[in-house]
Amino acid sequence: MKHRLLLFGSLVMVIVVLAGCKTVYNNDISSRPNLSYLYFVSASKYQGGVEVCVDNETRFKAEVVKDRKSAIKNNTYEVTTGKRNIVVIYNGNVIYEQDVFLATLEAKKIVLP
Repeated sequence: MKHRLLLFGSLVMVIVVLAGCKTVYNNDISSRPNLSYLYFVSASKYQGGVEVCVDNETRFKAEVVKDRKSAIKNNTYEVTTGKRNIVVIYNGNVIYEQDVFLATLEAKKIVLP
């Protein structure tokens, strides 16, 4: 009888302890925006910036900075995630063209000549 009571009490304690543990579901991924970021670096100077074309649809002017950690903070441009064709134009000449895959919240460095 004591053995059954001890076994039953232990079982109740295990259930209470496990019931008290909260199961954590990470919903953070689904709440993140479907955006990634581009930034453009080069050792050369590009006066007035460059024109960027994404998938032959979206066009915007971008500033080109020197490659350093602080370049990421103020010179990033939002782009939707997935496989994207990036074309960079300066003074009417294509200086960069490549297909890139962009993950959610990724900051992709585009190195220009």
